Amino acid sequence: VFKNVRQGPDLALSQFHGKIVALALTHTTCAACQFLTQTLNKIQKDYTAKNVVFVECAFNDDVVMTLGPFMKDVAPKFPMGYTGDSAIRKFLNWNDARDGMLKIPYMLFLDEKGVIRYEENGKDGFFNDSEKNVRDRLDKMLKPPAAAKKK
Repeated sequence: VFKNVRQGPDLALSQFHGKIVALALTHTTCAACQFLTQTLNKIQKDYTAKNVVFVECAFNDDVVMTLGPFMKDVAPKFPMGYTGDSAIRKFLNWNDARDGMLKIPYMLFLDEKGVIRYEENGKDGFFNDSEKNVRDRLDKMLKPPAAAKKK
């Protein structure tokens, strides 16, 4: 659960049950995160009718102070909230000693049942071509499962 930046009720992933969720975990002051938000703004309209919802959660320490300029400059066109760094690390079960530094942006792709199907961070180059890679992940999730072959 995270605070809604648009003064509405708090946002919870459970409210999107039944939809595919592309969840971006970002910092409002991160240039790569701002670029990702602009990319998601661009492509979200192509997926809304396909039962996909885009959601963003900012978790930098100064999010309350930097949210205004971020909303003005980047203007996400989808649900966005914010929470603390520790809440995100707990949600991800992240431990720097075990997992290394938490890189941002970070994306999770959840299926209609809320199960994480893909996890993407800045370590593997996923965000070097975020538009193509986000579309690829979503298209794979939207593809109907192959029918079992009869023997």
